[in-house]
Formats: sequence, structure tokens, C-alpha cells
Amino acid sequence: MRRKWKIMLIAFVVIVVSAINLKVILNEKQSEKLFFTSLTAISEGGITDNRPVYRREEGSCTITGKGRIEVFGKGFLEVNGHITIDGKVACYSGGEALCSTVDCKDLYMWTD
Repeated sequence: MRRKWKIMLIAFVVIVVSAINLKVILNEKQSEKLFFTSLTAISEGGITDNRPVYRREEGSCTITGKGRIEVFGKGFLEVNGHITIDGKVACYSGGEALCSTVDCKDLYMWTD
């Protein structure tokens, strides 16, 4: 009876290890195929993933008022009249790069 259980346990371990190896081999084949597809696309002049490309224009924002603002990522500033901060980004069609728009409202926040 013990021998039967040992044989069943060994068979189970062999099946599990075989299944794991098969999964690893299939994942390697898929990664290899993706790698060669990307390599081919790059060698033919770029990856054609249908993402739109833009012309990027950077600018500044003028803030008018009196009080304290938090400029995200930079700290706090006192405003008494006008202040100009850089960081605005506008994206227009017809360019050659990916772009994310950054509006003035995304750059600062009034704290009082």
C-alpha cells in the first residue's frame, strides 16, 4: 500500500514539473516572437502602433492675485500681483513625438 502511494506521489510530481516546464517554454516562445516582431518593426523605420504624434509647445502661466500658492513639485510661493511659472505644455497635431498636455491649473494650487 505504501509503495502505491509513493508511486502516485512521484507521478504527480513529474506531471506538475512537466506542466511548469511547458508553461515556461511557451512563455519563452511568445517573448521571442514579440522581440523579433519589435526588432523587425524598428529596422523597417519604426513601430507602427497607431499612436498619434504631436508637435509639443512649452509655455508659461501667469498667475494674478494675492496670497500663497503651492507650485506642484517646487514648493510654496507668495503672490502679490502677478507671477509667471513655466511648465505649461500644449500638444498640436502634425508633429513627430508623443505628448501629454499640461494645463496651468495642473501646475499650482492656492493655499489661502
